[in-house]
Amino acid sequence: MEALERLDSLENMSVLDMGTGTGILAIAAIFLGARNAVAFDIDGDAVRTCHRNASLNQVHERLTVFRGNLDALSTASRFDLILANIHGDIIINWAHRLADAVREGGNLILSGLDYTDSRPVKVAMNEHRLEEISVAFLEKFVTQVWRRPGRDRKGL
Repeated sequence: MEALERLDSLENMSVLDMGTGTGILAIAAIFLGARNAVAFDIDGDAVRTCHRNASLNQVHERLTVFRGNLDALSTASRFDLILANIHGDIIINWAHRLADAVREGGNLILSGLDYTDSRPVKVAMNEHRLEEISVAFLEKFVTQVWRRPGRDRKGL
């Protein structure tokens, strides 16, 4: 959440929340100015909770939620910002798709990483030519912010 709030602006951005859980990050992105968000999770209870929270926060018209993974999205789908608060091994397995899904000049916020996953995730992101913007440590967890080079977009 802190990395999300540190972005200069989310004005009119499209957001993808991978492994949304309760939907808090997608909902926060909308409150911070994102045009819309797509959120998904493999857990049906998480998807239902995200739907409920979107309705309670009156953002359900700007938030699309589904059960599944990145395979459910078109390979042509591109987002200005991708949020993934999930395990590092999942990020590593999906690194190619994540790198392709972020627009040029867009950011990825990878959070909830176990400290031991931080280095392998960094290697995977570097392999896909993403630029590391910042790294934050909180106890045994790590948040990494990445940027896809390209057109100028305000970031951290």
